[in-house]
Amino acid sequence: QGKPIPADLIYPMPAPETIGLTLDPQHRATVKTVSAGSLAAVAGLQSGDELIAANGTPLISIADLAWALHRSPDEGELRILAHRNGSDQELSVRLPAGWRLKSDISTRVGTWPMRAMATGGLKLEKLPEEKRADLGIAAGSLALEIVGLGAYGPHGAAKTAGFQKGDVLIEVADVTTDLNESEFIGHLLTHYPQKGEVKAVVLRGKERVELKLPMQ
Repeated sequence: QGKPIPADLIYPMPAPETIGLTLDPQHRATVKTVSAGSLAAVAGLQSGDELIAANGTPLISIADLAWALHRSPDEGELRILAHRNGSDQELSVRLPAGWRLKSDISTRVGTWPMRAMATGGLKLEKLPEEKRADLGIAAGSLALEIVGLGAYGPHGAAKTAGFQKGDVLIEVADVTTDLNESEFIGHLLTHYPQKGEVKAVVLRGKERVELKLPMQ
């Protein structure tokens, strides 16, 4: 239809880590760690909290919290009822616009068709800091290394367009800031819904090469 794919379809069932929570798989919906500075930390969640419900949804497993996040608004709040030190507490996690983009979808099977749609079949990873420094790429700038690319059908489109394993994406359309693969795929799918090509610049060694990234 040529319309942007909704964010909840690109990032379905967001893992609790998206808001900064890691749950203990050995216990009923119990917080194992809270990432410093995360949305969950700002809301006051703590290690050891037993989560009872999220937006009214009873929680037993990690998947239950992922389901509650999946049904949460693209901007709003996640109301959590937690049991701590013998009493229940109500906490509110503020969900800012774009929070879903922090969901890591790089290992999900459903991401493979989206790689074909957004990048012509590229598998990308953030460039390690030592390689970034060696290539002179400034902190905060886009630096995604092509660690794999398809060879057949829609997944072979990027290879046909001239992209090579080891190339480092430093500019793609309007994207020049530091993103991981999950954020990058989501940005392209939501901002460029039409089929076509967008300008891309890669570093091949230390040589700048301009190519056209196929979007399907």
